[in-house]
Amino acid sequence: MKSYEVYIKTDCIFSKKAVELLSNQNIPFVLIVMDKNPDYLEKTKDFWSHHTVPIIIEVSNQNEIEKKRCIG
Repeated sequence: MKSYEVYIKTDCIFSKKAVELLSNQNIPFVLIVMDKNPDYLEKTKDFWSHHTVPIIIEVSNQNEIEKKRCIG
């Protein structure tokens, strides 16, 4: 089963749209608000090579192994 981790900033319209889309389609996700932790946000951006928010990570479990990939 797939779920998503969504890293956002609350003042970002694209973050709001991503959360709205996932919510409206009943897609399971964990919301990580990065407003008060800019250092961690920068590390997350660097790790995933994605330099804007939202950062959306697809999480899938295959044979009890968790796999993550950045999809946007």
